[in-house]
Amino acid sequence: MTCGMKHTPGPWRACDAKAGTCECRQVWAPGGDVMVAIASVADQTDGMGVIDRAEAMANAKLIAQAPALLEALEKTATRLENYPNRISGFRPPVEDHVTTLYEDIRQAITAATA
Repeated sequence: MTCGMKHTPGPWRACDAKAGTCECRQVWAPGGDVMVAIASVADQTDGMGVIDRAEAMANAKLIAQAPALLEALEKTATRLENYPNRISGFRPPVEDHVTTLYEDIRQAITAATA
């Protein structure tokens, strides 16, 4: 997915968060033979942030999931576009809750990829 992608491809990772061995709050992505720094989340210990270390690490983990979240939204939007309207057969579906969900998803994709 992610047609016309401008961001560094995933997967991204929040340091060694999976192993629980690092709390540097940096987000990395594979870049061939090296790792590419994506982001560093400041906290109170840096003297730059106003949030505590645990919240900063949670933010880094969330940032690291951005490529996977974008891909999931794109897949969901595609499925909603192909969701048959049970009444008239028109697409996209006209059910209010589904249409609103679809519009929210498309807005989020546009904000992330524009």
